[in-house]
Amino acid sequence: EYYYMKFNFLFIFVSFTLLSFAQQENVWMHPNRGQWHENVKYKVDVSGGEMMIENNGFTYLFHNQSSHTHDEKNDHEAYTEHVIKTNFIGSSIDHQIIENKQSTFYRNYFLGNDPSKWKSNIFSVSEIKYPEFYPGISLELEGKVGTLEYSFYVSPGKNADQIKFSIDGTEKIKLNKKGDLIISHSFGEITESKPIAWTINSEGKKTSVKVKFQLKKVIVSFDFPERYDKTQTLVIDPHITFSSYTGS
Repeated sequence: EYYYMKFNFLFIFVSFTLLSFAQQENVWMHPNRGQWHENVKYKVDVSGGEMMIENNGFTYLFHNQSSHTHDEKNDHEAYTEHVIKTNFIGSSIDHQIIENKQSTFYRNYFLGNDPSKWKSNIFSVSEIKYPEFYPGISLELEGKVGTLEYSFYVSPGKNADQIKFSIDGTEKIKLNKKGDLIISHSFGEITESKPIAWTINSEGKKTSVKVKFQLKKVIVSFDFPERYDKTQTLVIDPHITFSSYTGS
Protein backbone atom coordinates (compact mmCIF):
# COMPACT_ATOMS: atom_id res chain seq x y z
CA GLU A 1 0.00 0.00 0.00
CA TYR A 2 1.43 3.37 -0.99
CA TYR A 3 1.74 5.80 1.90
CA TYR A 4 2.64 9.40 2.46
CA MET A 5 2.50 11.85 5.39
CA LYS A 6 -0.20 14.43 4.78
CA PHE A 7 1.63 17.47 6.11
CA ASN A 8 5.22 16.64 5.28
CA PHE A 9 5.29 16.87 1.52
CA LEU A 10 5.36 19.46 -1.20
CA PHE A 11 2.45 18.72 -3.50
CA ILE A 12 2.49 19.86 -7.13
CA PHE A 13 -0.80 19.30 -8.90
CA VAL A 14 -1.39 19.36 -12.64
CA SER A 15 -4.54 18.25 -14.43
CA PHE A 16 -5.11 17.49 -18.10
CA THR A 17 -8.51 18.09 -19.68
CA LEU A 18 -8.91 15.29 -22.19
CA LEU A 19 -11.44 16.56 -24.67
CA SER A 20 -11.86 13.22 -26.42
CA PHE A 21 -13.71 11.80 -23.41
CA ALA A 22 -17.36 12.28 -22.60
CA GLN A 23 -18.00 14.62 -19.71
CA GLN A 24 -18.88 11.78 -17.32
CA GLU A 25 -16.26 9.29 -18.51
CA ASN A 26 -13.26 8.36 -16.41
CA VAL A 27 -9.76 8.64 -17.84
CA TRP A 28 -7.76 5.41 -17.79
CA MET A 29 -4.09 4.61 -18.21
CA HIS A 30 -3.51 1.54 -20.35
CA PRO A 31 -0.41 -0.39 -19.21
CA ASN A 32 2.28 -1.88 -21.42
CA ARG A 33 2.44 -5.62 -20.83
CA GLY A 34 4.76 -6.21 -23.77
CA GLN A 35 2.49 -5.14 -26.63
CA TRP A 36 4.37 -1.87 -27.23
CA HIS A 37 7.97 -0.68 -27.20
CA GLU A 38 9.58 -1.02 -23.79
CA ASN A 39 10.03 2.76 -23.48
CA VAL A 40 6.25 3.17 -23.21
CA LYS A 41 4.89 2.36 -19.75
CA TYR A 42 1.28 3.51 -20.26
CA LYS A 43 -0.89 5.10 -22.93
CA VAL A 44 -3.75 7.55 -22.46
CA ASP A 45 -6.27 8.50 -25.14
CA VAL A 46 -6.42 12.28 -25.66
CA SER A 47 -8.20 14.53 -28.11
CA GLY A 48 -6.77 13.97 -31.59
CA GLY A 49 -4.10 11.51 -30.53
CA GLU A 50 -2.53 9.81 -27.54
CA MET A 51 -0.28 10.49 -24.59
CA MET A 52 2.50 8.05 -23.73
CA ILE A 53 3.85 7.88 -20.19
CA GLU A 54 7.52 6.93 -20.33
CA ASN A 55 10.37 6.47 -17.86
CA ASN A 56 11.25 10.14 -17.46
CA GLY A 57 8.58 12.09 -19.27
CA PHE A 58 5.54 12.20 -21.50
CA THR A 59 5.23 11.99 -25.27
CA TYR A 60 2.18 13.40 -27.06
CA LEU A 61 1.26 12.20 -30.54
CA PHE A 62 -1.34 14.33 -32.34
CA HIS A 63 -2.61 13.48 -35.83
CA ASN A 64 -5.33 14.21 -38.36
CA GLN A 65 -6.57 10.63 -38.57
CA SER A 66 -9.78 11.37 -36.67
CA SER A 67 -10.85 13.75 -39.41
CA HIS A 68 -10.54 11.09 -42.11
CA THR A 69 -13.54 9.36 -43.60
CA HIS A 70 -13.60 6.94 -46.49
CA ASP A 71 -14.80 9.33 -49.14
CA GLU A 72 -13.06 10.47 -52.28
CA LYS A 73 -12.18 13.89 -50.90
CA ASN A 74 -10.48 12.69 -47.74
CA ASP A 75 -8.80 9.72 -49.43
CA HIS A 76 -6.46 12.26 -51.06
CA GLU A 77 -5.59 13.88 -47.73
CA ALA A 78 -2.20 12.70 -46.46
CA TYR A 79 -1.85 11.45 -42.91
CA THR A 80 0.11 13.94 -40.80
CA GLU A 81 1.20 13.88 -37.19
CA HIS A 82 2.97 16.05 -34.63
CA VAL A 83 5.02 14.69 -31.74
CA ILE A 84 5.79 16.68 -28.59
CA LYS A 85 8.01 15.32 -25.85
CA THR A 86 8.47 16.52 -22.29
CA ASN A 87 11.48 15.27 -20.38
CA PHE A 88 11.81 15.60 -16.61
CA ILE A 89 15.46 16.58 -16.27
CA GLY A 90 17.42 14.59 -13.70
CA SER A 91 14.60 12.22 -12.82
CA SER A 92 15.32 8.58 -12.12
CA ILE A 93 15.05 6.19 -15.06
CA ASP A 94 14.74 3.06 -12.91
CA HIS A 95 11.31 3.55 -11.36
CA GLN A 96 9.27 1.34 -9.13
CA ILE A 97 5.67 1.75 -10.29
CA ILE A 98 2.69 1.10 -8.04
CA GLU A 99 -0.69 0.63 -9.73
CA ASN A 100 -4.03 1.22 -8.02
CA LYS A 101 -7.74 1.39 -8.95
CA GLN A 102 -7.97 -1.26 -11.66
CA SER A 103 -10.73 -1.07 -14.27
CA THR A 104 -13.56 -3.57 -14.50
CA PHE A 105 -12.98 -3.87 -18.26
CA TYR A 106 -9.95 -5.13 -20.18
CA ARG A 107 -8.42 -4.69 -23.62
CA ASN A 108 -6.97 -7.20 -26.06
CA TYR A 109 -3.99 -6.31 -28.28
CA PHE A 110 -3.16 -8.25 -31.44
CA LEU A 111 -0.57 -6.01 -33.03
CA GLY A 112 1.52 -7.01 -36.04
CA ASN A 113 2.62 -10.49 -37.04
CA ASP A 114 4.65 -11.32 -33.91
CA PRO A 115 2.52 -13.48 -31.57
CA SER A 116 4.78 -12.50 -28.63
CA LYS A 117 3.28 -9.00 -28.94
CA TRP A 118 -0.27 -10.29 -28.76
CA LYS A 119 -1.61 -9.61 -25.29
CA SER A 120 -5.09 -10.16 -23.92
CA ASN A 121 -7.06 -9.43 -20.75
CA ILE A 122 -5.07 -6.24 -20.04
CA PHE A 123 -6.89 -4.21 -17.38
CA SER A 124 -6.42 -0.45 -17.26
CA VAL A 125 -5.70 1.57 -14.12
CA SER A 126 -6.72 5.05 -12.97
CA GLU A 127 -3.82 5.63 -10.59
CA ILE A 128 -0.07 5.03 -10.78
CA LYS A 129 2.65 6.14 -8.37
CA TYR A 130 6.42 6.53 -8.65
CA PRO A 131 7.77 6.66 -5.06
CA GLU A 132 11.23 7.98 -6.09
CA PHE A 133 10.81 9.94 -9.30
CA TYR A 134 13.47 12.32 -8.00
CA PRO A 135 15.49 11.66 -4.83
CA GLY A 136 12.97 12.23 -2.07
CA ILE A 137 10.25 13.23 -4.53
CA SER A 138 7.35 11.03 -5.59
CA LEU A 139 5.18 11.35 -8.68
CA GLU A 140 1.52 10.34 -8.80
CA LEU A 141 -0.81 10.26 -11.79
CA GLU A 142 -4.55 9.82 -11.35
CA GLY A 143 -7.31 9.62 -13.91
CA LYS A 144 -10.58 11.30 -13.00
CA VAL A 145 -13.74 12.27 -14.85
CA GLY A 146 -12.45 13.94 -18.02
CA THR A 147 -9.01 14.72 -16.56
CA LEU A 148 -5.64 13.19 -15.82
CA GLU A 149 -3.80 14.76 -12.91
CA TYR A 150 -0.15 14.38 -12.00
CA SER A 151 1.32 15.45 -8.70
CA PHE A 152 4.75 15.70 -7.13
CA TYR A 153 5.27 15.06 -3.41
CA VAL A 154 8.53 16.47 -2.09
CA SER A 155 9.76 15.18 1.27
CA PRO A 156 10.93 17.59 4.01
CA GLY A 157 14.40 18.93 3.37
CA LYS A 158 14.19 18.31 -0.38
CA ASN A 159 14.25 21.17 -2.86
CA ALA A 160 11.43 21.64 -5.36
CA ASP A 161 13.86 23.45 -7.66
CA GLN A 162 15.14 20.09 -8.89
CA ILE A 163 11.79 19.56 -10.67
CA LYS A 164 12.11 20.92 -14.19
CA PHE A 165 11.24 19.68 -17.63
CA SER A 166 12.20 20.35 -21.22
CA ILE A 167 9.69 20.56 -24.08
CA ASP A 168 10.78 19.42 -27.55
CA GLY A 169 8.97 19.29 -30.90
CA THR A 170 6.67 22.26 -30.49
CA GLU A 171 6.01 24.97 -33.04
CA LYS A 172 6.21 27.61 -30.31
CA ILE A 173 6.45 27.87 -26.53
CA LYS A 174 5.56 31.08 -24.72
CA LEU A 175 4.20 32.60 -21.54
CA ASN A 176 1.23 34.86 -22.20
CA LYS A 177 0.37 38.04 -20.31
CA LYS A 178 -1.59 36.07 -17.71
CA GLY A 179 1.39 33.82 -17.02
CA ASP A 180 -0.07 30.77 -18.79
CA LEU A 181 2.30 28.42 -20.59
CA ILE A 182 1.21 27.98 -24.22
CA ILE A 183 2.60 25.03 -26.19
CA SER A 184 1.61 25.17 -29.87
CA HIS A 185 1.51 22.24 -32.27
CA SER A 186 0.14 21.56 -35.75
CA PHE A 187 -3.35 20.65 -34.57
CA GLY A 188 -3.90 22.96 -31.61
CA GLU A 189 -2.41 23.94 -28.29
CA ILE A 190 -1.55 22.60 -24.88
CA THR A 191 -2.28 25.36 -22.37
CA GLU A 192 -0.96 25.16 -18.83
CA SER A 193 -2.60 27.86 -16.72
CA LYS A 194 -0.57 30.07 -14.41
CA PRO A 195 -0.06 28.04 -11.23
CA ILE A 196 -1.44 29.00 -7.86
CA ALA A 197 0.12 27.83 -4.61
CA TRP A 198 -0.55 27.69 -0.90
CA THR A 199 0.84 26.10 2.25
CA ILE A 200 -1.18 23.94 4.63
CA ASN A 201 -0.26 23.64 8.30
CA SER A 202 -1.07 20.76 10.67
CA GLU A 203 -4.46 22.31 11.47
CA GLY A 204 -5.36 22.50 7.79
CA LYS A 205 -5.01 26.29 7.53
CA LYS A 206 -4.07 27.47 4.04
CA THR A 207 -1.71 30.38 3.33
CA SER A 208 -1.32 31.73 -0.20
CA VAL A 209 2.15 31.46 -1.76
CA LYS A 210 3.26 33.36 -4.86
CA VAL A 211 4.43 31.11 -7.69
CA LYS A 212 4.89 31.46 -11.43
CA PHE A 213 6.29 29.57 -14.37
CA GLN A 214 9.87 30.19 -15.35
CA LEU A 215 10.65 29.58 -19.02
CA LYS A 216 14.23 29.54 -20.26
CA LYS A 217 14.24 28.59 -23.93
CA VAL A 218 12.63 25.11 -23.75
CA ILE A 219 13.13 24.49 -20.01
CA VAL A 220 10.19 25.01 -17.65
CA SER A 221 10.35 25.21 -13.86
CA PHE A 222 8.52 26.85 -10.96
CA ASP A 223 9.69 30.15 -9.48
CA PHE A 224 8.79 31.38 -6.00
CA PRO A 225 9.34 35.18 -5.79
CA GLU A 226 8.89 35.20 -2.01
CA ARG A 227 9.82 32.89 0.82
CA TYR A 228 7.39 30.33 2.17
CA ASP A 229 7.37 28.03 5.19
CA LYS A 230 9.10 24.86 4.02
CA THR A 231 8.05 23.02 7.20
CA GLN A 232 4.48 23.00 5.91
CA THR A 233 2.87 21.29 2.95
CA LEU A 234 3.08 23.44 -0.18
CA VAL A 235 0.50 22.96 -2.93
CA ILE A 236 1.23 24.15 -6.48
CA ASP A 237 -1.74 23.99 -8.81
CA PRO A 238 -1.58 24.61 -12.57
CA HIS A 239 -4.01 23.00 -15.04
CA ILE A 240 -3.22 21.67 -18.50
CA THR A 241 -5.79 21.65 -21.31
CA PHE A 242 -5.50 19.96 -24.68
CA SER A 243 -7.36 21.81 -27.44
CA SER A 244 -7.52 20.68 -31.04
CA TYR A 245 -8.23 22.87 -34.01
CA THR A 246 -11.35 21.99 -35.96
CA GLY A 247 -11.66 21.73 -39.70
CA SER A 248 -9.22 20.36 -42.24
